[in-house]
Amino acid sequence: MILAVAMAPACVIERSLLYANQYSNGALCQATVAESRGRVSNLVTQEFTPVGFRYMRSTQSIGPERRVNDVTAYYLSGGVRETGRLVPRTGGAVRELRTYDEMGNLEFTAVSTNDRVTVYTPSERLKIWRHPTGVKTLFFRNGKIRELITVENGRVEGPWTSYWENGELQSHLVFDDHRIVGEARYYYFNGLLKSSQNFDPNGFPHGLAEQYDPSGVLKERASYSNADLKWKVTFFEGDYTNAYQEYDHGRLTACFRFKYPNLHKYVGVFSNGRLIGETLER
Repeated sequence: MILAVAMAPACVIERSLLYANQYSNGALCQATVAESRGRVSNLVTQEFTPVGFRYMRSTQSIGPERRVNDVTAYYLSGGVRETGRLVPRTGGAVRELRTYDEMGNLEFTAVSTNDRVTVYTPSERLKIWRHPTGVKTLFFRNGKIRELITVENGRVEGPWTSYWENGELQSHLVFDDHRIVGEARYYYFNGLLKSSQNFDPNGFPHGLAEQYDPSGVLKERASYSNADLKWKVTFFEGDYTNAYQEYDHGRLTACFRFKYPNLHKYVGVFSNGRLIGETLER
């Protein structure tokens, strides 16, 4: 299940194109293409199984007035398993998840507006479950469990766990009154932790959120404070800090990045609350 987190790349102003591949035991496991045009950044990341099957693709477009995250998960047969989109808006983000069976038929749509999640069937936007209470189990065609969804009185309440086709965990979330609460965890196809994020009892991000690469190395850490709707994000390159950002009510308010190999520090320049460029800090 791919309902939760959007990343934000480091602030940049020049046009640039970056290719980054990661390997595990000689096999390509993640490929990333990042393009920056002025104040707009586009990042495309694809993830692969050890035998070369693509199982995840994410596209992020981030700029001063736009921030969209699209994610697609695939069956090993190549068909689409899930699509997800996150679009932050004034007053809260809107997220939409669509899941498909292995024949390509839409199974259900989950819509999250602000802090609530509602699940619908393809027809007439009715609740997905005719039996209002219990655990809904979805299977792969190979017979393995694909998802376990806990329902109470027709609503998602309790754990929602999804799996990859090899039996490894894909994600584990807990819902309370249509809200994601506690710790949400997402995993790579190889079983290693991909990201974790904590949510308060009202369903808002709170405390730490972390993201890892396919080999388990920490790449990003965010700290959320719900009292003032602010958060901070630190990006890592190995043992070093690569970039840093601060947000206030969803708007970027401060940032810096390091340019390798000389570790020059570039600090964001803001005017009227908008990023307009960078300056080299000496």
